Amino acid sequence: MALVPTPTVDVLPRRMADFDTLGAALDYAAQGVRGLNFHDARGNLARVYPHSELRADALANAGRLIGMGIAPGDRIALIAETGPHFAALFFGAVYAGGEPSASDDAETAAFYTLAEMVEMPLAGDVFEVAEALLPPAQDTGR
Repeated sequence: MALVPTPTVDVLPRRMADFDTLGAALDYAAQGVRGLNFHDARGNLARVYPHSELRADALANAGRLIGMGIAPGDRIALIAETGPHFAALFFGAVYAGGEPSASDDAETAAFYTLAEMVEMPLAGDVFEVAEALLPPAQDTGR
């Protein structure tokens, strides 16, 4: 079955920059049918991610982050990869009250994680956090 991209038109009125928080903006967007569409390197639609699903995943991640000791105001370093896992973890950090900080460089992000989180219970447990938040990797046969 072919994927169908999320629509660009919605009965939910579009609001521009009038939300108190980023989380409130996602809460509102999740009431509609719009969302994110991820494409592979060839431009083919690979994943349809409605805002409602993003919100549900982000709230689940927020609970996990809080359970791991993230407190409001804590910085959370993320590897900025284009995909639903990054979006869900970014918004999860927002919902948890953290301050997500994205990097497109794994070495910089790893250093930043340790440098910024040295006083947090998460320091030194970066790999455990990733394993707890992300689903198991699937073998693509390559």
